[in-house]
Amino acid sequence: KSFFLLFYRYLATGQSFTGIAENFRIGLKSVSRIIEEVCDVLWNVLQPYVMPEPTENDWKKIAKDFDDLWQFKNCLGALDGKHVYIKSPSKSGSSFFNYKKRFSVVLMCLADARRKIIMVDVGSMGRFSDAGIFDDSIFGKRLKERSLNLPQPVPLYQDGEPLPFVFIGDEAFPLMENFMRPYPRDGLNSEKRVFNYRLSRARRIVEATFGVLARKWYVYHKDFECKIETVDKIIKATCVLHNYLIDRQPDYLNSNENNKEQILISMDNRIETHYRNKGYQVREMYCSYFNNQGKVPWQDTRISSRISINNYKKN
Repeated sequence: KSFFLLFYRYLATGQSFTGIAENFRIGLKSVSRIIEEVCDVLWNVLQPYVMPEPTENDWKKIAKDFDDLWQFKNCLGALDGKHVYIKSPSKSGSSFFNYKKRFSVVLMCLADARRKIIMVDVGSMGRFSDAGIFDDSIFGKRLKERSLNLPQPVPLYQDGEPLPFVFIGDEAFPLMENFMRPYPRDGLNSEKRVFNYRLSRARRIVEATFGVLARKWYVYHKDFECKIETVDKIIKATCVLHNYLIDRQPDYLNSNENNKEQILISMDNRIETHYRNKGYQVREMYCSYFNNQGKVPWQDTRISSRISINNYKKN
């Protein structure tokens, strides 16, 4: 029990290992060992239950939630990367130095419509781009290999042409048959602006997921000082705890309670070109749908207000 209290104290406060050691009156190496062991236990025990690989029926339930909550049909998840800041690792050079001029590892997360984490990729060096991490991740490779148990394409509206189920992300990710990204910002017409708005509206759920992690676990508010392997384990542990608490505490996502001591315990170029071309076709059909059969009453007003704000800023 005291091991878990120590671990929760660390997650909830972000206190240094030295401070934790002084509070619990144990050695610094013991703190490091306990935190690593608890992380391993949490991941090994909880991951199969709270973050299992989705079945085809699971994907369909996720898609229904995205339609009900964010009016984006056939959507299976929102993907993005979060830089987790660390102290400069010894003898690592600029490997972990990111575009924000800080050292980091990347947490790449696929989130559902209710801010629950579907899959994670943890530990990539901060200097790598989201696209590069996606290509090298198990999720990215399996998406290209079509081995994720995705449902068969279905129409977005009655008598419409069947369209594939898709994941969504920002401009950093590749456009594929099963992965939608926004249109480039140059030369946007009103219909493409609507598509970008509708995609962005649904995609923000993954940013909200990162926000919950940072709000609940203060360890994310400071630069990690432990070795990289331990950082990776801590991140994975917070991700499974996040899902566990969503399932067992109805007010977890909206609560401001921070005291966690109270918690119970890549393919060749021809294939990539094929995916990219199919992605263009699928995006055009989504764009048409969002501007016709799938139109929501407020989208034109939102687009107009954004254009007005941008024009004001330019002037």
